[in-house]
Amino acid sequence: MMSLSMPPALAFLLPATGPFIVVLCLTVLVRFLAWKHPQKTVPPSRLLRIGDAIALSGLLLDFGILDPDALHHFLTPDRPLDSVPLLVSVVFLFRLLFVRLPPVLPETTALFFGLWLLLSPVLKQTTLREGAFETVTVLGLWGFLRLLFPVDPKTGLDNLFLVPLFLASSALSAFSALSGSLLVGQIAAGVAAVMAVPLLAGGNHRIPCSGIEAGWALGALLVIARQYADLSPLVTGSLVLSLILGAAGARRIRTIPTLSSWKKTVLVSGLALLPLLAGAVRTILSFSADGGGD
Repeated sequence: MMSLSMPPALAFLLPATGPFIVVLCLTVLVRFLAWKHPQKTVPPSRLLRIGDAIALSGLLLDFGILDPDALHHFLTPDRPLDSVPLLVSVVFLFRLLFVRLPPVLPETTALFFGLWLLLSPVLKQTTLREGAFETVTVLGLWGFLRLLFPVDPKTGLDNLFLVPLFLASSALSAFSALSGSLLVGQIAAGVAAVMAVPLLAGGNHRIPCSGIEAGWALGALLVIARQYADLSPLVTGSLVLSLILGAAGARRIRTIPTLSSWKKTVLVSGLALLPLLAGAVRTILSFSADGGGD
């Protein structure tokens, strides 16, 4: 994937521009159609589903560009990465089917379905004990974290809550790449790019997005990076703690009426970045000890 004609960092991030551009163009198109035909009012809940469908298309394109085999094995996942496109698609489908039921039902179903998908490759190669504990722990933690990110059925996820999700995905991209898994790092960069669009295209006429599909992709990638890319427990813990502090901070900060939007974003970003500094230091030290990737 790296090119000799451009800086390695740019070559590494280049594939993420595909999902970003597609999601941005689709978002702009929907906003344009809504502005062009104001008399055709779209129910907020349907608009949220459109926003999530746009995000899902970006995630599937992310894999289509970087790991086409995952899409070829969409219904018959053979590797851990093969499981992610099916997982995010089923999460989207669950929310369509369970739209009138409490959100905890599709979330719990997604958790157990994701565990089954991610454990399947392990069971094909070895016993349940090997890798099962970490898979259950990390994805179980993500299932708990999802409760900290409140999704309104009309307005989706507040932009403040997208900030820690974006930062954690970006950090996971860098940590995975430095730990030796360029593919997981690039896919995580694509997930971050998908979440960057609703952050940038906010405002009064924003297309609502729940961030749920991208969030479950992040949760699955955390498992894969920990179990298959040798991401250290400290680094994984820093990512999880970043999501906890970011979500908890957003819950409190968004209720402060005296703060402007940009100040709220800065505060939430600062809280989410604090644990990531420890993960960055640990990853850089490990990278240097290994000879800087030589």
